[in-house]
Amino acid sequence: YFNITGLAEKIRLAFKIGGDEFEDERIEFAAWPELKAKTPNGQLPMLSVDGKAPAVQSGAILRYVGRVTNLYPTDAECALEVDEVIGLVEDLWRAMGPSFVVSRTPQTLGHAADMPEEDRKALQTKLRAALAADDFPRFLGYFEAKLAKSGTGFFV
Repeated sequence: YFNITGLAEKIRLAFKIGGDEFEDERIEFAAWPELKAKTPNGQLPMLSVDGKAPAVQSGAILRYVGRVTNLYPTDAECALEVDEVIGLVEDLWRAMGPSFVVSRTPQTLGHAADMPEEDRKALQTKLRAALAADDFPRFLGYFEAKLAKSGTGFFV
């Protein structure tokens, strides 16, 4: 994955917490256009296991790592609760995404590719203000309610 704390970070953390060795290959943004055509679905992160074709989709990879490191529950109801939290985190990332992307590739959000840096920063500030006012309090409320429900300090 890219050399950032993005979609692959939860996978890296699961490997570390689970005590499983892995090769963390990070790529620079400049290398992505050439690599993209060689990846399944044109996506990252990717996971290759035992020389087999790589898997993509961060949620699927995370669940796989959870299973092989015994971090993912075998009980179906507990797994459902874990998946619900994973889904909330993914929803939060989707809400945050535009505020990251606009500084690098504003055209992916419908703006001109040559958008001036000053305008990019102003839009990023506006997007992040909206996150702070709406999305963050809403999602933190969801997480706090789940923690309160469990009563353990953990989601499950």
